[in-house]
Amino acid sequence: MEREGALSLALTLLGRYLDIVTTFIIVFSGLGYEANPFMRPYVRDPPALLAIQTLGGTAMWAILYLAGRVAGARIRRALPWLAVALSWLPVFNNLLTPFGCSPLAILYAR
Repeated sequence: MEREGALSLALTLLGRYLDIVTTFIIVFSGLGYEANPFMRPYVRDPPALLAIQTLGGTAMWAILYLAGRVAGARIRRALPWLAVALSWLPVFNNLLTPFGCSPLAILYAR
């Protein structure tokens, strides 16, 4: 794996771990709750949450990285960075939640 691939993987996982941190801050301060019904049971189980986030982030990055290997030149470089963007999106959502704005809330609307 080249340097750019390693950097995009590291930033993808950093985004996933910051999602955990910001979720804990929001949930345990009483400013919000875990809206993702799949992740909700794991908020009180940090080791499980860490394992899920690590596995999910690595799998998402690997799929996009490998897809880039068979794609054209422009897409090849962009796909691993898409994993970074998707990992950081929940972090920004969590930071906006205390202000009454949750861009990702539409994903969990009933």
